[in-house]
Amino acid sequence: MITISSSTTALSLPTINTVSPGATEIETYRNGKTEGFLTQLANLGVFERLGKPTEIAAVVAFLASENAGWMTAQNVRVNGGTA
Repeated sequence: MITISSSTTALSLPTINTVSPGATEIETYRNGKTEGFLTQLANLGVFERLGKPTEIAAVVAFLASENAGWMTAQNVRVNGGTA
């Protein structure tokens, strides 16, 4: 879907990318989850913690910048190395 969208709108939009965040340390993510479950999620990643909203935002800001001008039709997984 991303590749099709990117190629069919290339004349009107410079790039189309997506971001797939992993478990992120925000209140709404914590709601309804036990500390034990959140610890298990955190331990799945290389950094053994939940992501920070600022870390996700940094990737989005990069994709929206001119520095990502050659990048299109990509899904960037921002998940601390989880599978």
